[in-house]
Amino acid sequence: MTQRRLSQKLRPSRLSRKLFWITGEVVLVFLLWVNVLASDRPRAHLIGTTISSPTNGSIVSSIREISGETLCPAGLSGAVQIRLRHVATGKFWDWAEDRWNDNGVLEFIPSEGTQTPWRVLLPQLAEGRYELECSSIDSGVRRCSGNSRFLVDRTAPRVSFFPLHDQETIDDVFEIGGEIDKPAEIKFTLWRVSVHGERTACWNGKTWDSDGAKSALPASSAHGYWFPAAETTLPKADEIESGTYLISATAVDGAGNEGRAAVTVHKANLPRFAKD
Repeated sequence: MTQRRLSQKLRPSRLSRKLFWITGEVVLVFLLWVNVLASDRPRAHLIGTTISSPTNGSIVSSIREISGETLCPAGLSGAVQIRLRHVATGKFWDWAEDRWNDNGVLEFIPSEGTQTPWRVLLPQLAEGRYELECSSIDSGVRRCSGNSRFLVDRTAPRVSFFPLHDQETIDDVFEIGGEIDKPAEIKFTLWRVSVHGERTACWNGKTWDSDGAKSALPASSAHGYWFPAAETTLPKADEIESGTYLISATAVDGAGNEGRAAVTVHKANLPRFAKD
């Protein structure tokens, strides 16, 4: 009996176990917070550079300059290096030599204690993929501050009609669509044309309208083909009068390049035979 009472006295109570657990959690959180502060503190004393333009993953038809901002903390001296790499060749643009080479770089000294915006003129870039890299050198150590990859694309999308052909005679317009060779935003129009070649009415998705501002109808694309979007309603066969119609499509890619295609089709009323 005496040994059991002694073991009960030595066993920790529920309250003491809870206090021990809480104390351990507090110590763990404190150590983690100290570790975060310790890891963040050196970063406040580094030169940092951000790229404003071009944004990462952007597609442009032309670009004349790059821009960004550099923050240099007070009491710290160093340099910023900017490199422009042509991805396909691996060459770097040398601003001083005005040519591509194996180690082209532009370097400048940022002002201490300020956030300095910068702009750098570019040469006429050919079509292709490029990578812009900004690095800082402080305390003798070179660190990458930011990078941006972008694509220069001046090629307009090729859009065509299929199976419709120019000057074809049709009964309806349910086969509007065709081929396209790259991702793009596509819109198409359906116009009724007079014998003099004047556009007289467009299909606005519900009815024929003389307002040209309502003529653009949305289309979609997939696997190299384009077709009217799901929300686009085409005129029924009995809503298409005999005459001439102009169907055109416009495709605009991510760089703003525009491709166009058009076909002219005709509808003729079939002769009606008298009943016996």
